[in-house]
Amino acid sequence: YEVIADELQLVETALARETSSDFPFASDILELLDSGKRLRPALLLISYKTLQNLPTPNPQPLRCTSIPVNLAVGIELLHIATLIHDDIVDDGTLRRGVSTLNAKHGSGLSVLMGDHLYSKSISLFVANGNMEALTTIAHTATQMIQGELTERLSNGNMNLSESEYLDIIRNKTASLFSACCKIGALVGEASNSYLVSQRLISLRLKSLTDYGTYLGIAFQITDDLLDVCGTANNLGKYTGSDLKEQKMTLPLIYAFRNSTLSEQNELKLGFQTQNIELLRPIFDKYKAIEYSVGIASEYVVKAQNSLTALKDSEFKTALLSLADYVIDRNS
Repeated sequence: YEVIADELQLVETALARETSSDFPFASDILELLDSGKRLRPALLLISYKTLQNLPTPNPQPLRCTSIPVNLAVGIELLHIATLIHDDIVDDGTLRRGVSTLNAKHGSGLSVLMGDHLYSKSISLFVANGNMEALTTIAHTATQMIQGELTERLSNGNMNLSESEYLDIIRNKTASLFSACCKIGALVGEASNSYLVSQRLISLRLKSLTDYGTYLGIAFQITDDLLDVCGTANNLGKYTGSDLKEQKMTLPLIYAFRNSTLSEQNELKLGFQTQNIELLRPIFDKYKAIEYSVGIASEYVVKAQNSLTALKDSEFKTALLSLADYVIDRNS
């Protein structure tokens, strides 16, 4: 994030401002915020800078009250709200190496806190006056909920197809990545719209929106892989949580699709009893982990190829590098 280090520091200041005084347990929110990667605000800000990186008569430095910074804060608050609600639904006790709000305060207060952060997020979008950005985030929130609902209804369904799985993660995860890039692009283009044609604006918006979608899919596949292959220290949460929640992920879908009937019965037993050791030999036999890494890598390449319409800059380079990071990370 070096190219937006100053802007991200403004986001940190604004996040502290938005969460410091309202809550009876604000310190718990700040602890959760402090453990985050800030990937989504970074995507918004880099996308903004990518398209704002044009000659302007009087370029102005960002401030902690600037529109891009406030929208990045709104994105992060929305993301944190979804994590709080996820932990309630999944009865999670550990998130990013710290105890969840649900574990500390119970589901009642946690639901209200998630709702409060969500309303703060929307308020920031409304206050900054960009109707297209507000429309984008409202549509994205709907997509995310649809993805979570579809996944929940699919829990335990070992006949879930790969395309159905990809549809779920496109909605529940990739939609927010895409929205970050699109919103950053919208605000960045707004500062330069008098310099370029509408056709070029549309092309740049599509490039960054597609980049975010493909990046988000690669991110979620990798996240699911880390739940199988990672360690609790790396992940900051208990491994095997997807198995505990009976979520179908790509390695399991691929192994089940390619295995024999007896092996499918073994996979079912491991899945139903939440015994990952019963799954590993069949994963290894069919190279399910390697296959899933390959699919994630394909989406990283798609993300990077989406940026060909953008002119070369340090910000475009940052987006290209960020795509590689998404599948190389260990947490």
